Amino acid sequence: MRSMEIQKMSFPKIMPLLESCIREMEGAAKKIRATLKTFPIGRLRVSPHRGSYQYFHVAENSKQVGSRGTYIPTSQRNLACGLAQRSYNETMTEAFTRGADSLKFALQELNRLEIENSFTAQGPGRCQLLCPIYLPDDLYAERWQKVEYQGKLFYEDEVLLTTVKGERVRSKSEVIIANMLNQMGVPYRYEYPLRLSSGRVVYPDFTCLNVRTREEFIWEHFGRMNDEDYQVKTFRKLDSYAMDGYIHGVNLIYTMENDVRPVNSKTIELLVQQFLL
Repeated sequence: MRSMEIQKMSFPKIMPLLESCIREMEGAAKKIRATLKTFPIGRLRVSPHRGSYQYFHVAENSKQVGSRGTYIPTSQRNLACGLAQRSYNETMTEAFTRGADSLKFALQELNRLEIENSFTAQGPGRCQLLCPIYLPDDLYAERWQKVEYQGKLFYEDEVLLTTVKGERVRSKSEVIIANMLNQMGVPYRYEYPLRLSSGRVVYPDFTCLNVRTREEFIWEHFGRMNDEDYQVKTFRKLDSYAMDGYIHGVNLIYTMENDVRPVNSKTIELLVQQFLL
């Protein structure tokens, strides 16, 4: 049976995207609604007049449906502006509120589909026979983590440094990064081979998975920035990554240190929170 493509399905991104849009719309509606008290009460009636416009203030408590309102002279243009802005802000408040409500409904419907559990609900016997169309986050991360690969070789004279998972790495700073990723539940591969468009194979320090969005990030740590030759190689490497579409803050994370400023655990934690959770 031909395996279906599950690696890059966009569904995992839909849920957090909807939730983010709902928060933004509700926040916008709240901010705009708060401005209404700063504008004059009532409605604005606009009437074309000799190639221009005349403006009228219709009182809010006016009982006359067809009320023309009180004429607003040019000297009181700020009143017309305030009434116009009030009406527009009310419209935008309603639009954002309706938009948020619509997205909430869509989110509820997606949750009812139970896409997350459809595969495991088939039972262990059937699961062994299926090519899954969509995997729940935990199984996706588990399969991603179990991918076998050949990383860079270690030389005999290299210092033996290991992470809490028992993995061998090349520097104390990489131990700190690996342990932080593990502590915060971020799947990663150490020195996973990456083939660039030039055909050259490189080994980023870490390849990390954002389980929520299923996006992969490469993480490079540059630990000898006090060395000028190392600096040149570092910037050359970053340029090479950029040419292949690996952009800092998009799908590339990097940290740096020198003899004066060592790697900071808090900085690593913030980067993980920002890009990998």
